[in-house]
Amino acid sequence: MTADRDAFAKTLAAPFDRDTAERARLKFIETQVLIDAIERAIASEQA
Repeated sequence: MTADRDAFAKTLAAPFDRDTAERARLKFIETQVLIDAIERAIASEQA
């Protein structure tokens, strides 16, 4: 998932193309939310 997130971040850092940037932004946010949820679940299991 982090590799996917990094790919979306690279797309966002590239020269601006509105359509591509909007899709990449949404996918980046969705992926980051999933990563955060997994990290919270792992942390609660360890506690």
